[in-house]
Amino acid sequence: MRTQLTPATRSGPRRLLACADLLEREAAAREQRKQEEEARRTLEERLARLRQEGLARQQEEEERRARELFEQAARAATPEPDLTAPSILDEVTELDKTLKVKWNPGEHPYTEKTLQAALTRFGPVDSLVLSAKRPGTAVVAFESIVDAVRPSELVPAQKPAQPMH
Repeated sequence: MRTQLTPATRSGPRRLLACADLLEREAAAREQRKQEEEARRTLEERLARLRQEGLARQQEEEERRARELFEQAARAATPEPDLTAPSILDEVTELDKTLKVKWNPGEHPYTEKTLQAALTRFGPVDSLVLSAKRPGTAVVAFESIVDAVRPSELVPAQKPAQPMH
């Protein structure tokens, strides 16, 4: 509230200077309170933001720890493979990848090339030998045991040979 100086309130230049000085100090005090209030509000906003960030970081850290504990439990539950133990694939021999193939040479006159082309649909063929003594017979070696098993699964099971006594 501004004080109006009227001729009745004027008592001289000293009083006028004192009133002006008082008005300036009041305005400065109001400005200072306004700045302090703004600084307090800014500080409170920063503190609230930092609390939120701290909570978010704390939550992320707890989630990371929970994931680590879960992974540790999963690793403990799953046994490590013993790399020194012999594998079934280590015991595979060339004979395990080899098949004897028979066909009727009168119906299908296969050559080495045509037979190899027919067998490559099951997997890569390592070697193929046609029997010179028995027409319609060949021995084929596949590159892997998996490829050798595929064609044998397609052929109907035959009676096993009777053991000799």
